[in-house]
Amino acid sequence: MDSVIDVCREQVAGWYDSIDRLRVGGVLRGLQQAGAVVNFMKASYPGEERPLRHFPELTKRLTAGVDKLVRQGVPYIEASRASDPAVQAWLEPLYAAGPRAGSLVAIVRTIEGVSSFSCRPRMHTRATGDPKTGHRPTETAEHHLTRARHNIRVYYFYVFDAHWGRACVRLSSYLPFDLTLQLNGHDYLERQMHRQRRQITMASNAVAKVADWDALRTLAETALEPAIRRFGAYWLARLPHGLTAAQLALLHPYYWYLQTVEISRNFVFRSVDACRPLFENLLRHNQLLGSPDSIRYLFGLTRGPRRPTSSQVTVGTPMGCFKAFYGSNWVKCYDKQGFILRFELVVNGATDFMPNKSLSNLQSLTRLGQTVCRRLERTCLTAVSSPIRARAYTSLVKPGTDAVGRRYPAIRPERPAQQALLATLFSLGHCAAGFSNREFRSTHQKQHGVPLKSSQASYRMRVLRSHGLIEPVDGRRRHQLTRAGRPIVAFLVKLYRHLLAPVIDAAADGIHQFRSGLAADPIAESLHSLLITLGIARPRPLAA
Repeated sequence: MDSVIDVCREQVAGWYDSIDRLRVGGVLRGLQQAGAVVNFMKASYPGEERPLRHFPELTKRLTAGVDKLVRQGVPYIEASRASDPAVQAWLEPLYAAGPRAGSLVAIVRTIEGVSSFSCRPRMHTRATGDPKTGHRPTETAEHHLTRARHNIRVYYFYVFDAHWGRACVRLSSYLPFDLTLQLNGHDYLERQMHRQRRQITMASNAVAKVADWDALRTLAETALEPAIRRFGAYWLARLPHGLTAAQLALLHPYYWYLQTVEISRNFVFRSVDACRPLFENLLRHNQLLGSPDSIRYLFGLTRGPRRPTSSQVTVGTPMGCFKAFYGSNWVKCYDKQGFILRFELVVNGATDFMPNKSLSNLQSLTRLGQTVCRRLERTCLTAVSSPIRARAYTSLVKPGTDAVGRRYPAIRPERPAQQALLATLFSLGHCAAGFSNREFRSTHQKQHGVPLKSSQASYRMRVLRSHGLIEPVDGRRRHQLTRAGRPIVAFLVKLYRHLLAPVIDAAADGIHQFRSGLAADPIAESLHSLLITLGIARPRPLAA
C-alpha cells in the first residue's frame, strides 16, 4: 500500500499538498562590493567631491521613517530577539483585534549581527611618505569603507496582507539594506479560500476542515512565485527604507532568493482515535525497522551534504516525530493536533538540490519536495502495512529455477544471516535511484558488522532478483525493491523482529514483557498470555 488513503480510506476526511512556512531573502546586487557602493554614492550625489560623507544619512532616513510611524500610533517594542515568546505573546492580541488588510500591525527592533558596510572617517587623510624617497603620493580617501559582520539595528515590520494574512518584513538599517520576507503558505490558502467565498477551518497552521477539498488542492498547486514578488514590491513601496525611490531606480530591483522552504503533505482524519494509532505504528515500526538515514536516498543524490549533521534519526518528545537529515535539511513525519498526519520536508539550503537559490526555482523545488514526501509516505507505510499472500511466502522458502535454467536456493528468514540480508535490503528501499553493489556491502557492514566481498554480494543480489524481490534500475548496475518485494521484505523483517526474536529472548531470560510503550498491542498481549501459559514469561505485577 503506497498511500495513507489506501490504508485509512474511511477515516481520512481529506488530504492536500502545500507549502508551509516560507522565508525569502532580498539583496541589491549592485551594492555588494565597496567599489560599487562608492560609485553608487557618486551617482546619488553628483558634483560632490566626497560623497561618502552622506553615508550616515541613509541610516538616518530609515530610522526617521520608523519614528514617524511610531508617532502615528504603530505599536513599537525593542527586544533581544524577534522570536522570543514574550514578543510573540505581545503580537497575538494585536492580530486578534482584526487589523485592516494591507495595514502595518507592529514594529519590533532588535540588535543583530548582520553583514553590512561601515563608513568611518580616516584618522590620517594624507598618505605616508615613501620609505626610500620620502615623496608623498596622492591623498588617500577621506573615509574608510569596509564590509564585515556588525551588530546593527534590525527592524521587523509585522503586517497583515490582503493575500498572505500575517507576514513579516525584516530590514537591516545599514547598506546594502538586506530584506527578508517571512510568509506562511497556510495563511495564503486560508485567505484565498475566503476570497473565493469557500468555507475553511484552520487549526494550528493546518487545514482542519474545508467544504471542497478538490478546490483546496487546486489552489495549493498554484505557483506562488508571482504572489511573493507582488508582496515584496507592495510593501517595499510602503515601508520606510534607507534609499529613496530615485536612488533605488539607479540600481537593479531586489534579487529574491530562497532561504527556507517547508513543503508538507497533510492527511486530515475524522478523529484523533483514527490518526493517533496509525502514527504510533509508524513511529514504532520505523524505529525498529529503520527510517532513511539521510534524505539523500529519498532525493536520489549520490554525493554527501556540504554541511554534515552529527545526528541522523531522532525522536522528539513530547510530540513523537522521526527525522532524516541531509546537511541542514531534513524530512520528518508527525501528527499535528492529534488528527492531522503530516509528512514534511524542510529545506534550509536550496543549493543542495537546485543549481542556485533564486526564487524562480521555487516551483521546481516544490515539486521535488512533494515527490520526496510521497516517497517517505510510501516507505513508512510499507513498514507498517505489508500484506502478502501465502503463495508468495511459500515461493520464497522453496528453491527454484530462473529463466536461464540456473537453480537458486530458498530464503530462510529464520536464520540470522538471512535476516541481516533482508534488513539491509529493507533499509535500502528508500533509495530513489536504487542501490549498487558497493552501497549494499557498505550498508550491510555498517548495520551488522559483517563484511561482504563483491562476489558474495553479487551472488546474494542474484538470488534476491531470482525471487522477484529486487529488479535492475533502467538497465544499469543498480537495483531497487520491486513493488511486490517491498511488502514481502517488510513482512519477513517484522516477522523475525516482532515474533521470533522476542520469543527467543523470552525463552532465554524468562522475564521478557511484550508491551509497547506507545500503545496497547493486542498481538503482544496474546503472545504474553501464551508465554505465561507455557511457563516462559512471568505474570505482570498487579497495579497498586
